[in-house]
Amino acid sequence: MVSAAKMRRAQLAAAASRPYAELARELARAVALAAEEMESGLSALLPKSAAKTAALVVVSPNRGQVGALNSNLLDTARRFVKEQRDLGMNIEIIAIGSKARDGVLRAGLLLEAEFTKNDKALSTADIRPAAKLVVENFLNGKYISVSMVYPQFVSTLVQRPTKQQLLPFEESLMEENPAETSSENNSLESPYLFEPDQGKVLSALLPRIIEAQLYRAVLETNASEHSARMVMMKNATEAASDLLDDLKLSYNRLRQANITKELAEITAGRIAME
Repeated sequence: MVSAAKMRRAQLAAAASRPYAELARELARAVALAAEEMESGLSALLPKSAAKTAALVVVSPNRGQVGALNSNLLDTARRFVKEQRDLGMNIEIIAIGSKARDGVLRAGLLLEAEFTKNDKALSTADIRPAAKLVVENFLNGKYISVSMVYPQFVSTLVQRPTKQQLLPFEESLMEENPAETSSENNSLESPYLFEPDQGKVLSALLPRIIEAQLYRAVLETNASEHSARMVMMKNATEAASDLLDDLKLSYNRLRQANITKELAEITAGRIAME
């Protein structure tokens, strides 16, 4: 009942965050394309780093009793780590949420940083430290890429573990709409005017865009958590009711058998006395 009450608010918050996050990604793609066309400022903001370290942000619930949500999420993170290690990359994990931290430590992975996930009143200020860490480490060349794993809320019954690349833009955003990239190049060039230049514009936008993506991931995680917990508790209640019915039936059968046995013994004793 508690999760059902929280679920609706969490679902509305997650749904409300999606348009802003998607438009922020589109804006990032447009600015990155324009910067690439102008061949100015892009190398400083989206460096082709020689680093062999990639970062993975794992956003998870703080508690259990959510069915397979946490295990599926951590399985997705472990598969990504294995893929990167097979490519010769080192992986640093940034955990947002207690279950992400616990899962990373149990798996023996490198936990670079841990941030608390607020289950109640949430704002972008709660996400800003994590966003600042990944952006600064990416821009200074420590990370060659930054990805994120979180449970995407699809419906009350479906919460899908989702991997999303946050940085660099020219890889993550161009791959999303490969067919549209060539046809949109001309349309993206002219509508944008940069003052003072595209490099400084993108450097100012970068932290805000990453904040928006992390903020959305946390809201999606909260909605997924409450939905999964409500469904799990509903299933547990139904299973307990079925078990109780079975136990009552077994008890009544045993009771009836004992009564029948006692009646048979009384009847046999009376016949023996006669």
